[in-house]
Amino acid sequence: VYMGTGIGVGLVLNNRLYRGSQNYAGEIGHVKYGVTSDSETTACCTCGRNTCLEAHMRHNLHADNIQEFIAESGKSGKLIDENMKREFKRQIGFIMNLLINLLNIDFLIFNGRTAELFEGIWENREAIKKEYALSIQGDNCYTFLGANHSGCVAEGAAMCAYHDYMISRNDEIDEIEWPIID
Repeated sequence: VYMGTGIGVGLVLNNRLYRGSQNYAGEIGHVKYGVTSDSETTACCTCGRNTCLEAHMRHNLHADNIQEFIAESGKSGKLIDENMKREFKRQIGFIMNLLINLLNIDFLIFNGRTAELFEGIWENREAIKKEYALSIQGDNCYTFLGANHSGCVAEGAAMCAYHDYMISRNDEIDEIEWPIID
């Protein structure tokens, strides 16, 4: 799960990169979040709606752009209040619930600059998972905080290219051995 300007998910299912039928799999930021009327959330998503998880996240941060908020908060020392932290926890719980319960995945890796803003929440991600995910799937899904650096999006793109290259070289490849990154 990458949280930066938007929210996206890279899916590796059964050792295969999953892109969806039109190459748009993983756009979790555009999933409807909560039951909200137009008047409650004024932040508009890049897709034009205000019911998306991304729109709610921007509204929670009181920002039009999550990355701009991060840059400004770093310069001005703007603090994240407890209400923001509580809502961010709910949003993380929503993402965990959706991915773990729907896909029955083995692990989740969270990454992106947004995580820098919410110290104390990431350390409690196992408790958040227990609160939001079904126990049988949640107990068997491990959560990690990725190495947050400027190249993490490029690494994801490189893995996509690696996948395509390996598949194009050998039509008989059923699955790819993905490199383990410590």
